[in-house]
Amino acid sequence: MAKGQVKVEVYSERLRLRWSHWSQRYCLSVGLPDSIINRRVAMQKAQQIELDMLSGNFDPTLQKYKPEDPLPVVAAGSETSQSYTDVFKQHWDEFVDDKGQRPESPFTIVSMYNPIPKKVRNFGRKILGRREAQEFVTFMLQSASPATIKKQVIILNDFGNWVQQNKLVDAGWENPFTGLTEMCHPVPPLKVPPFSEAEIKQIIGTSRDDRYYAHYTDYVRFLFMTGCRTSEAIGLQ
Repeated sequence: MAKGQVKVEVYSERLRLRWSHWSQRYCLSVGLPDSIINRRVAMQKAQQIELDMLSGNFDPTLQKYKPEDPLPVVAAGSETSQSYTDVFKQHWDEFVDDKGQRPESPFTIVSMYNPIPKKVRNFGRKILGRREAQEFVTFMLQSASPATIKKQVIILNDFGNWVQQNKLVDAGWENPFTGLTEMCHPVPPLKVPPFSEAEIKQIIGTSRDDRYYAHYTDYVRFLFMTGCRTSEAIGLQ
């Protein structure tokens, strides 16, 4: 293994990382079973460690790189095993692995799929039906844009359809995320009223008469006369 290189390996059917830094050997469990998608996640973690070693930001305690606690798995056949949350805990990794076998972008897996278990965990309550699913969507909307959450709601709905198609749930089980993308309305852009003629004259006059900023006057006039972007105006010579 080359100096400064983090190696991904399989131990007891689970992924771990091994490397050396300043004559010290390190070993870190990724906390994931061996699969195509999980290997990509492990490689991403390995690249982060390699970059930290090169840039002098390496954490020798490894706390920075340790995986979060996994979602607990509820035994099949238990009283609440058919709630969406418990089905999610049991079959989410299988669902992601299945997606990884298809033409799904690795970036999409990392950016859209991988954050979802943490959000389910942080929600703090089981998603038993449609009411809790709606509350969960509202909870997610507090932390990201409606466009991002809409994509993740589509993924959650796809997961519900997937467990039904693969007969991993009871015949009467209902997918609570069906149709909930309607909750993810984009925030309408704020319409800023244009400056009035009097305001334009006042702005230019203030710039012209200021002892420190008078040299910006022609620049300010140019912006008002052309309406071009600031970056475009600055780039002109």
